[in-house]
Amino acid sequence: MLTQHRVSAFAGSGLDALLRSLGTTHLVLTGISTCTVVLMTAMTAAVLDVDITVLSDGCFDSRSRVD
Repeated sequence: MLTQHRVSAFAGSGLDALLRSLGTTHLVLTGISTCTVVLMTAMTAAVLDVDITVLSDGCFDSRSRVD
């Protein structure tokens, strides 16, 4: 089990080590705080050479709502 402690799901959680041990090279991201958590997780994954897909229909952030 991993627990997220920071804005990026990678920071201090052991996620990178887990993904590498499983041979995972691609993540699909969704979330409810897109401007912060999903964005920072995606950016960290990119730096770590993990491919990323962000499902826009699976993301919500009340600060970027379009009426």
